[in-house]
Amino acid sequence: QPVKKPDDFGRLPYPDIADASRKRWNDIRKMQNFQLIPTLSCGFDETPALGVAAGFVVNRNKDTFYKHCKDAQSYSLRQPVKLAMTGPLNDWENGSFLEPDEQYGFDFYEAIREVFGVKGEARKMPENLFPLMQKK
Repeated sequence: QPVKKPDDFGRLPYPDIADASRKRWNDIRKMQNFQLIPTLSCGFDETPALGVAAGFVVNRNKDTFYKHCKDAQSYSLRQPVKLAMTGPLNDWENGSFLEPDEQYGFDFYEAIREVFGVKGEARKMPENLFPLMQKK
């Protein structure tokens, strides 16, 4: 099932993309006889390349990405090989990234840790560090 078309302003809601991905994973699995590794969409923004004619993702945040991670985990746990992968970590030019930034901080990494990480006391993770931007 295709993702809904962008609205008149080129916006595609991230929850719609995540839902379409989940449906597509299941449809492909039914049609094909191979292991599908679900990929977590990181969003996109074609504005730098296409200007006002661009499509771009809206409503991408920790909560919507967390749900997408849970869907990938649920799908993966039903497969012989339990894997999931992310889309680009740092395709900044196309708005497809998970790396920490000023807007979201470590939210996307935290969602991945919460869903796929080790639980309990063994979960001790490194402190989230990144260079602070110099104020002008």
